[in-house]
Amino acid sequence: MATLYPTIKEAMQHLEVGDIVLMRSRSNGLFRRAIRELSQSYWTHAAMVFETVNIGGEVVSVSIVEANETIEVHRLETYVASERYDIGIKRLPGLTELDRDRIRGFFLDALDIPYDYTYIFAIMFARILSFFLGNKA
Repeated sequence: MATLYPTIKEAMQHLEVGDIVLMRSRSNGLFRRAIRELSQSYWTHAAMVFETVNIGGEVVSVSIVEANETIEVHRLETYVASERYDIGIKRLPGLTELDRDRIRGFFLDALDIPYDYTYIFAIMFARILSFFLGNKA
């Protein structure tokens, strides 16, 4: 069931480590259009909630981990401040606190590791090939 929040501040109160953050830039550049077309998705980027900062029982900041040039941690507020992105959240059901600790540990170990574009190019190649061969890739 989808829940719509009127502000990011309100949405942040419900985020948990391990939630998947889906993003779509409102700018319509060639690379973003290619990602949407090749992935057949509305979304162009994904990240994961890495940490929430609570002060006085209120979430005041959310850190996300994402792959750009390397695996990096950024504040979710950085994306939404400019209002250039549509944001969607997906929660993996059944995550325990141990699972959340493992997620944080995994990404701490992966920070600054260069992004591997091989998989992206493989998807792109498969889609292009299927276009010419008439198969669904």
